[in-house]
Amino acid sequence: AIDVASAMSFLHTSDPVVIHRDLKSSNLLVDRNMNVKVADLGLGRMMEGSMLTASKNSVNSPRWMAPEYLRGEPTDQGMDVFSYGVVLWELLTLQVPWSELSNTWQVMHVVAE
Repeated sequence: AIDVASAMSFLHTSDPVVIHRDLKSSNLLVDRNMNVKVADLGLGRMMEGSMLTASKNSVNSPRWMAPEYLRGEPTDQGMDVFSYGVVLWELLTLQVPWSELSNTWQVMHVVAE
């Protein structure tokens, strides 16, 4: 968990700031020394100004995405912090949040409210 927080801190304090936008457990790689690396910056974006806005086709992993992002509102590093909280939830409970919901749209509705 500390390795992930360190990686996010590095991205969020770089110049320009980088927002991962798809932080989730499947994007965390563990090496043989048990060091965790954050992978898949395919949705990552550098911030130009103080906020990012979601595009309609950028919703990839709603169980890990911040409510404001799913609502299409401007967001910032806080969206990665929310995703990190979901990853911590998984570590503590060994369950993905909202796993009882059967499809992406149900998850988006619950998380966005």
